[in-house]
Amino acid sequence: GADSLESMRQWREEAQIDWQGHRVVPTWTKRAPNRQAELLDGGCIYWVVKGFIRCRQRFIGFETVTGADGESYCAMMMDPELVETAAV
Repeated sequence: GADSLESMRQWREEAQIDWQGHRVVPTWTKRAPNRQAELLDGGCIYWVVKGFIRCRQRFIGFETVTGADGESYCAMMMDPELVETAAV
């Protein structure tokens, strides 16, 4: 839960890692998207800050990982750039 677009930028910047030759921000979800190829062809995730869509982030790749709890998770690798949107 980011308090502002600036705190969202800071949070995403601090979470950056190197992955397959790219600088990315991993974002975790329980289930992998079914249509990954379509998402990698220009798809993005939109981020809500304080009830408004404030920015979007492009998908770079996906990786299935096993968490410390033994469960499978999908790491959605996101472009570090946050593209600001008009607040909706």
